[in-house]
Amino acid sequence: MRYPTGHTNILKFVDLLSMNLVTLTSDFGTSDGYAASLKGVIYSAYDSVHVIDLIHDIEPFDIVQAALFLKQAIRHFPNKTVHIIGVDALYTSDAHLLILETQQQLLIGPDNGILSLVSDPKEILTIYRHRKPYTDLESFLQRVKELIGHLLSEKSLKDLAVPFEDYQKRIDLKPTIGPNQIRASVIHIDRFENVILNVDAQLLKEIGHDRALKIFYRRNDPITQVAQSYGDVEVGEVTCVINSYDLMEIGINKGKAHSMLGLNKDDTVIIEFEPNSL
Repeated sequence: MRYPTGHTNILKFVDLLSMNLVTLTSDFGTSDGYAASLKGVIYSAYDSVHVIDLIHDIEPFDIVQAALFLKQAIRHFPNKTVHIIGVDALYTSDAHLLILETQQQLLIGPDNGILSLVSDPKEILTIYRHRKPYTDLESFLQRVKELIGHLLSEKSLKDLAVPFEDYQKRIDLKPTIGPNQIRASVIHIDRFENVILNVDAQLLKEIGHDRALKIFYRRNDPITQVAQSYGDVEVGEVTCVINSYDLMEIGINKGKAHSMLGLNKDDTVIIEFEPNSL
């Protein structure tokens, strides 16, 4: 895949940076000093920056989970915000940072496939790769510091990065689709123990065509409708809603679906639709 070649200097983007706003997403956790070190090098590179911690508790190395969070969060930020990603950052001993510019945002992250999960290919304008690899956390932090220092100070990136197209790509886990069925997977358990599936509202509508449905999970009685909200059912009742990610979510009103229903990440959930009458 080739991208427009007219953007020879990504600094055209910097002119429109939003309030020097930078967000951080990582699997570094908060019980150690790794996340604080990341924030520290950014302030050291440019002291007028505004840094927002999105989340540092991504499951270690889980770029799919990180992409789920980022896609939800990014759309709420002003255009031209810089998003730094440190998930599975030490994926190899010869790793590189990528700088990816879309029509709305600038993302900086490792070349491990996560940027392909976060970004819509149709919106990508340019992709650059830092000239120097990094081999450990310390050199990762140094590369981030260099990039942020150059971008926010409006210095040229030509000495740090080069245009790059052959970056790693990952494909989201897709549900299996039939004329009367969607075979879905659990992709995330949130802090309320709601169970999120890899089926969005558009796919549900395209396959279901407003037909009656049954949602089968484990060996429990099926769910027979998609509610507008948890408040539409009694406390303690199992239901399914379309959540803020625009994805199907199985939950219990005021309860914990994950532990109470025995649903876990990667489990299969079957959505069956009433067959069309002949």
